[in-house]
Amino acid sequence: MTLKRLFWLALYFLMPILPIALIRQSPVGQAQDPLYILSVVTGACAFVWLVNQLIISARPKFIEKHFGMDRLYRFHAWMAVISLGLVIVHRQTKLAWIGFAPSTAQIAAILFILAVLFALIFLADTALRKLTFIRAIINFSNQKLGVSFNRAVLFHNITVIASLVMALHVLATGAAGTYPPVRIFYLGYFSLGAGFYVYHKLIKPWRLNRLIYQVESVTEELPNIRTIKLTPPSEREILTYQPGQFAFITPLGGEVAREEHPFTISSSPVNPSGITFTIKELGDFTARLGKLQTGSPFRVDAPYGYFSYTNYPSDRSLVFIAGGIGITPILSMLRTLRESTSQRQVVFLWAVNQASELFCQDELKTMMAQMPSFTWHPIVAFDDTWDGESGFVDKDKIQRLVLNPRADQQALDYYICGPPVMMKLVIGHLKDLGVPADCIRSERFSL
Repeated sequence: MTLKRLFWLALYFLMPILPIALIRQSPVGQAQDPLYILSVVTGACAFVWLVNQLIISARPKFIEKHFGMDRLYRFHAWMAVISLGLVIVHRQTKLAWIGFAPSTAQIAAILFILAVLFALIFLADTALRKLTFIRAIINFSNQKLGVSFNRAVLFHNITVIASLVMALHVLATGAAGTYPPVRIFYLGYFSLGAGFYVYHKLIKPWRLNRLIYQVESVTEELPNIRTIKLTPPSEREILTYQPGQFAFITPLGGEVAREEHPFTISSSPVNPSGITFTIKELGDFTARLGKLQTGSPFRVDAPYGYFSYTNYPSDRSLVFIAGGIGITPILSMLRTLRESTSQRQVVFLWAVNQASELFCQDELKTMMAQMPSFTWHPIVAFDDTWDGESGFVDKDKIQRLVLNPRADQQALDYYICGPPVMMKLVIGHLKDLGVPADCIRSERFSL
C-alpha cells in the first residue's frame, strides 16, 4: 500500500479522536461511567464517518486517484453499515445511561437505516439480492414503479437529510452547548461534508456544462455493442487520462434520457482526437444509445479509476484477462501500448460465450502483427463451431498459455476485468498457481 493511501485511511479512521478529546475537555464530559464513555466514542465515530460518506459520495479526485472508484465505492458501502451500527450502539448506551434518547437521534437513526437498506437492495451487488423476496421487490419496483438506477440514487440522497438531523442532534448536546470548541468542530465538519455534496450536485455540473462534448460518430461493433466517439469543443480541452480509466457521461440532447452513467474509455490517450466508449446493451439506457445523432451534446466527468498499468511503474510482462465487454479497459491499454511502441511482453486472454462476440478480432490480429511481443488467445465457452480454445479461463489455460512459455514465471503482472463471478474464479486460480496478491489488479463492474 502506498504512503498516500495510508495517509488518507489514517486521516479517515483517526479523525474521531479530535471530537472525542474535545468532548472530554468540556464541562459536561468528565464523567467516568463506562456507558457514557462508550456513548461518546460511538457517537463521535458515527458522526465523523457519516459526514465522510457525504465527502466520498462527491467523488473527490484528489482521494479517488489513489484508490480507484470501485474500491472507494465498496469502502463507502461498508462504512455506511459500520457507521449505522455505531449509531444504534450509541443510542442504546444513551438509553442505558440516562434512560432516554433525544427524538432527533431517533429520527436520524431511522433515516439512516432506510437509506442503508435501500442502497443494499437497489444499488449494491450484495448477498441480499440472492434472496427470492428481495429479487421480487427489485423486479416489482423496476417494472411497476419505474425505480431505475438513477432514481434509486436520487432516493439514496435521503442520507443528506439524515446527516442534517444528525448535525442538529449533536449541536443540541450538552458538550456542544457548554464548550464552544465542540460546537465549532460539529458545525465546521458538517459544513465540510455539506460543501462537498453541494459542489458535486450543483457547482460541478454547472462547470462541466461549460465544456460540452459532442457525438462525432456511433459505430456498430455488433448488433448489441456500439462505440461512441465524443469530441471536446476545442483541442485545448482534450481530456487527459490514463489507459483503463473511465468517465461519467450524461447525454444532454433529447434522444436519450438525461441520466449519468459510468463507462470505460476504450480509446488511447496517446495523440487523442477525442474519446471513445465501447458500450454493450444491458438495459434501457444503453439500448437507446443507438439513437444518438452526430452532434448530440454530452457532459463528461472524467477521468476516474486506478485500473491502469501506468499506475504500477515496472518492466514486468503484462497479462490481461477479460470477460465479455470487460475488454474495454484492456483495449485502451493495448492501444496505448501499440501507439507508444512499447516493447513489454503482453499476453491477452479474452473469454466470451460465443465466437460472434469477438467484435474486434481484426484489430487484435493487426496488433499481433505490429507488436511482436503481444500474444492474443480468444477463449469461447459455448460455441460448437469454434475450433480454438474453448471453455473457461481455468488453471490449465493460465498454466499452458501464460506461464509455461516464459522462463521467469514470477515477472508477470495480471490485469483482470469482467463479470464478478468470472473475476472471482480467475483470481482464485491465480492464487492457487502461486501468483502473489500484489501482482493481481482488477476492476469490478458493481459494488
